[in-house]
Amino acid sequence: MVETAQFNPTPRSRSVASHSRAFYDLESGRVLTTDLNQGPAIPASHTPISSPNCRASTFTGAWGDPFERSAQLLQGFEQQSPRETGTQVLNGFTTRVSESTAGRGKVKVWVETTYGMIVRVEVDGQPQMDVKRLDVARPPESRFVAPAYCAYAKP
Repeated sequence: MVETAQFNPTPRSRSVASHSRAFYDLESGRVLTTDLNQGPAIPASHTPISSPNCRASTFTGAWGDPFERSAQLLQGFEQQSPRETGTQVLNGFTTRVSESTAGRGKVKVWVETTYGMIVRVEVDGQPQMDVKRLDVARPPESRFVAPAYCAYAKP
């Protein structure tokens, strides 16, 4: 399971982090995404038509595997001829740090050294993604149950 902090790109709320969790149904190709900081955003006594804090969508092929996504992002980053600038312990991960000034401006990427997953990405000094925790152990079954307020989310 990977929990990330993703930053809203709008200038007004750039530093507001979300605590998102995605629930993938590999058989149906459906994914539910919610921000655990916000909760249901509806009174528990109200039966909603839809949940404002649970987004539903569908997927095919790659289902959002964070390792696969990291590999794809790194492949694109490597085309910008980055230079490795050293190592750093970040959010408890030992990482290799690389920078590039090609493309979208100055891009800095921290890659975890055991699994090769991207831990942080900054563009022009602004965080775009920050992995706070990586747990490769099998999670408890309760983690596979979407919150009840997601029952109303439609793709």
